[in-house]
Amino acid sequence: MTIIVATFVFIAWTVYRLISKENILLEDIFLKPFIWLLPIYIVNGHRDLGLGKKHLTRHILIGLAAGLILSLERLFVNHPTLNFSYLAIVSAFFTAITEEIFFRGYLLNRWLKNFQKPIFPLVLNGLFFTLTHIPVAIFVYHYSGNGLAVYLLTNFISGFVDVYLFYLTRSAYTSMANHFVWNLFSGIFR
Repeated sequence: MTIIVATFVFIAWTVYRLISKENILLEDIFLKPFIWLLPIYIVNGHRDLGLGKKHLTRHILIGLAAGLILSLERLFVNHPTLNFSYLAIVSAFFTAITEEIFFRGYLLNRWLKNFQKPIFPLVLNGLFFTLTHIPVAIFVYHYSGNGLAVYLLTNFISGFVDVYLFYLTRSAYTSMANHFVWNLFSGIFR
């Protein structure tokens, strides 16, 4: 069932990205959760999504620390300029919640239960995370060639950090915190 849900979300999101130029705030707060999380709720309810409260503070702090470490590259290697906006904060927050519940809480959690060795579901999840970022790269950011390759490699690396954090803690809050910081730095430092 996870493959069906994942395929549906990928196709729906690709079509949406192709035809829509919606307001990013509206998109991240309402449309993305609707497209990505409603199928999970229909199939699974809200069970077993890595949202347990045990060690919650520790998991969030681990994710925030990992996100800061991962984001240092953006500051010291790329020498970006600050482009602060409240929209970047809100967008980073809601995107992290939606994508981490979908990719780690739902997909990875189930794939880990179906395979004896974790390496296959971990890599598969990182690759699928990257695959779902192709529509935004092409239709929104208009990347091609080297720009597209760098964007997708960066997404794979940051996504795999989220995969690994979830695998270590079994908490979507850890990967949400990391994802939030990464997206925040990506949004305000360009």
